[in-house]
Amino acid sequence: MTRREQTTRRQAQHSPGGPQMHRYECGNCNLVSDPYPFRRSAEAYGHEHRKKRHDGMHPLNEAILTAAGRMPEKSEWRVMAIVGALILVGLVSKALGIG
Repeated sequence: MTRREQTTRRQAQHSPGGPQMHRYECGNCNLVSDPYPFRRSAEAYGHEHRKKRHDGMHPLNEAILTAAGRMPEKSEWRVMAIVGALILVGLVSKALGIG
């Protein structure tokens, strides 16, 4: 199975919901870029990498990996809970005519 087929299979395994994140992968250099919210950004990173490391040529096993976004971290859940609680308090106080 080629790297492209493996990438396609990985993409199909992810759920369609949620934000999509894109990474550039160069199999020759064992390089995987940071995640980008736009595919175009990952492709631009790949273009710059090719210019610098491969004289502009497309190396074998090069791909753009696409996956659904990540789960929030523990600290992010806390912030979301606090914001949600503040919104709820504001709605309840408005409904009761307080403030």
